[in-house]
Amino acid sequence: MEQYYVQRGAIPEGISVFEQLAKEQPDNGLNYFFLGRLHNRVQRFEEAEAAYRKVQELGPKWSEGYRALADLYLRANRKLPEAKVMA
Repeated sequence: MEQYYVQRGAIPEGISVFEQLAKEQPDNGLNYFFLGRLHNRVQRFEEAEAAYRKVQELGPKWSEGYRALADLYLRANRKLPEAKVMA
């Protein structure tokens, strides 16, 4: 779903939309997942990390939240021991 904003070159708009959706639907992990992906695209590491952590909190059995956070850590060359555990 975030691809709509990526293809249009409107990532800041997409971030705003998913931030609002996360406020309106705080238990929907997909909103945080898409928000994390958009933050990652504009290299906002801390914001992406927080969004992916929220995905893990809301859906601890959903592997995509762990995979996305591990990928973020590996690409940023940060928290590599944690990335290894999640991967």
